[in-house]
Amino acid sequence: MRRRLHMNLLARASNRAGTGPAATLKRATRFQSNERVISPLPKSSEVRFDSDRNLKEYAGLNGGQIIEKKLREYGVTHVFGFTGGAILPVTDAFWGSPIKFINNASEQCSGHCAEGYSKAGGGMSTGIAIATSGPGATNLVTALQDAYADSVPMIAFVGQVPTTAVGTDAFQECPSIQISKHITKWNHQVTRIEELPDVIDKAFYTAHSGKKGPVLLDLPKDVMVQTLGAYTGYKNEAHLVPSIDPPKPTDIPSLNEIVEMINNSKKPIIVAGQGAVDAVKEVRELMGKGIPVTTTLHALGLVDEDEPLSLKMLGMHGSAYANYAVQEADVIIALGYRFDDRTTGRLDQYAPEAIRAERSGKGGIIHIEIERKQIGKVVKPTKCVWGDVQHTLSIMNPLIKTPDRKEWHDKIAEFKKAHPLKWQPCEEPEKYKVQEAIYEINDYLEKTDRAKDTIWTTGVGNHQMMCAQFVKWRWPRRMMSSGSLGTMGVGVPYAVGAQIRMPDHTVICIDGDASFNMTSNDLRTLAEHNIPVKIAIMNDFRQQMVHVWQTIYFEQRYLVTDSFNPDFNKLADAYGIKNIRIAKRSDLKAGVKEFIDYNEGPVICDFRVESDMCTPMVAPGAALDDMILEPDDVMRLEKNPQNVPG
Repeated sequence: MRRRLHMNLLARASNRAGTGPAATLKRATRFQSNERVISPLPKSSEVRFDSDRNLKEYAGLNGGQIIEKKLREYGVTHVFGFTGGAILPVTDAFWGSPIKFINNASEQCSGHCAEGYSKAGGGMSTGIAIATSGPGATNLVTALQDAYADSVPMIAFVGQVPTTAVGTDAFQECPSIQISKHITKWNHQVTRIEELPDVIDKAFYTAHSGKKGPVLLDLPKDVMVQTLGAYTGYKNEAHLVPSIDPPKPTDIPSLNEIVEMINNSKKPIIVAGQGAVDAVKEVRELMGKGIPVTTTLHALGLVDEDEPLSLKMLGMHGSAYANYAVQEADVIIALGYRFDDRTTGRLDQYAPEAIRAERSGKGGIIHIEIERKQIGKVVKPTKCVWGDVQHTLSIMNPLIKTPDRKEWHDKIAEFKKAHPLKWQPCEEPEKYKVQEAIYEINDYLEKTDRAKDTIWTTGVGNHQMMCAQFVKWRWPRRMMSSGSLGTMGVGVPYAVGAQIRMPDHTVICIDGDASFNMTSNDLRTLAEHNIPVKIAIMNDFRQQMVHVWQTIYFEQRYLVTDSFNPDFNKLADAYGIKNIRIAKRSDLKAGVKEFIDYNEGPVICDFRVESDMCTPMVAPGAALDDMILEPDDVMRLEKNPQNVPG
């Protein structure tokens, strides 16, 4: 199946050159004679920048050709985009390239596909989105903000009117630099062909150095059609950058105090965020010293949730036992975690035992974070390390002891036994809920030994939180979701990018009907390239999470939260995509089996679920351990519209 995906991508690219066998043969011949190859994905330590080499090696190439060659050097295998007049000098360079150009239904989908590509690959994987000027560039804004908020390395190459027309309100001119200034780590308009190779190096460096994130390059059309001349000695020091892996200090201030605090603690806990995802070995080693672990949404799978000291996800819809444990802990070790409001609850009631231990000199909050401005931004730590989590733990772990913490471990086990994640089955025996559907999908993957090689993506809403709750997470980079921005519609394009980056994995998109409707037009991309993504639509004809808030805070005035959906099966038929509908609980197991076992291309399953409230729930303004544990308890909340989440 996965080989068929790659062959299909190649064949589709060939067919776009023209129609019929002759066009395909002509394009195939060009591929066979093409000497351009993609370099292996580099390790960050192997990336070096040399302006003199750039000018010599790229002489004779135009702007688009320089971009294409640079992307191959950085191991990019696919780019996502939508073409147009101003970007044609760039997209033309991919004619006959071993890099596959995936043409999405919209630029927003291209941006989210690029995010999925980066998220799935990790390391130096870099999602590339290409768009034309004007509306092409503005359609990327949501994806750029999403990547910026969730620290996803990606580069957007956007077209621009010629430099002579900039500022004249020319056709499809837009101020891409000004628009993207606050939603990228760096942006730059290329005004000379000589600077382009160095600028691309800097873009990759910036996307991956420190806290990762997106970069935008604005490409005026007249600059892109120019050819880089022979070596002229040009050098722009502003674009020269060091290695992505700078020397790492072996002397960490406060290390002895931090180690002593952890070793003397009675009830420590690790709260791990996305910044710890590359430190799987080190975090699991630290947990092995008797320290329980809870994670944020993005760090799910950092530790195996079958482990007794794994507490799954914490926060607004996290496990009750994780939230109770954080409030009970005397030392909180925050790893690559920024104390997001959805994970802390009411700040003046957050971590009371750790605060009390700090005042008595026996504990507190330890924050290890690579982005300096996050330290003390929300919660003031007792001790902190500004640095890389993996590097810091590699130095710290050998110094951490394993004292007897049986009393704390017994308390953790008590929390887990008393407050398991659960749902109330429907009263009517043939109806079922989102939680049960997700549980059955995960259970079938576990029983057929396919869970390890499965990547999950989600939209945003109830289904997102229920997926986090009822999938058993054991490996990192298996959950892809929009955490900070909460972007509905990312599920399908994330899945496309992830499947293309990881063709040997099963990719399942758990989507809500409302989220799916936002980017369902990208089914054309799945169909065109026969990308074997599995889309599970949790269809209750409603934006259920917002509907719940209307119930609580707006006296049950249900305005615009009911969805007028198309027939998803007929929509799939229109694209020639295999589709299933599961309307009855008695058909659930057989339907899930058919859904997962289908391997001839993409498949959509319309799960006709009953609406439900996602619990546990920490209401806005409540402490982390003040949770709604049962849907029937929700009406005790204060009905203040100012408390509406999000």
